[in-house]
Amino acid sequence: MTETPVETAVILAGEAPQGLAQAVLLRLAAECPRPFFLAADGGALHLAKLGLAPDLIIGDNDSAPPQLLPQVPRQVYPRAKDFSDGEAAYDFALCRGQGRIAVFAALGGRMDHCLANLFLPLRRPEQAERFVLYGADCRAIYSQGRACIEGQPGDRISVLPLTPQLRGLTLDGLVYPLSEFDLIAGSSLAICNEMAASRCEIRHCEGLAIIFHYPLGGILNKP
Repeated sequence: MTETPVETAVILAGEAPQGLAQAVLLRLAAECPRPFFLAADGGALHLAKLGLAPDLIIGDNDSAPPQLLPQVPRQVYPRAKDFSDGEAAYDFALCRGQGRIAVFAALGGRMDHCLANLFLPLRRPEQAERFVLYGADCRAIYSQGRACIEGQPGDRISVLPLTPQLRGLTLDGLVYPLSEFDLIAGSSLAICNEMAASRCEIRHCEGLAIIFHYPLGGILNKP
């Protein structure tokens, strides 16, 4: 994962950001200039509870009707559509530029929504590495070949294939290393590993991976 500044913060309508997700969201809100805050309909309500307002609300207005936050611009879609408000928000964020996209309220709540949020970046796999999804106790990143993660010894790391296999998977800086291993989808071999130092590196030569980083104490040095 390239540690470039977050360009867009996408707030979905799932479980309200708590723990790590809330801490990162508030940290981004305090930056000057702050990233562009994009709310997918009900995500605007999550921001309001934190005393924040989005720069744009996108969706069908079924959760955040116009009388709420009337001063915020909106991009409105009909309720009867063949895509979710979250998908519309992901696409809008991708078109804004080339920077990182931080996503909140994506990993909790209903399991079908959570899985859909995790899989949405797969529609454009060449852009997947731009996304970082934050939950209450972890962040999820995507890798097409190499990811360097900064943290502290004891942080938990799990690697899962999103393609039939990850060819040549190598894990450095972890308690349980791997070298040039072909990890197939469905294997639990690479979950619940542990950082042995303040930095670890995950490499593979083919496939798309999702990596879950559980920092000790739910604290990240930077978003």
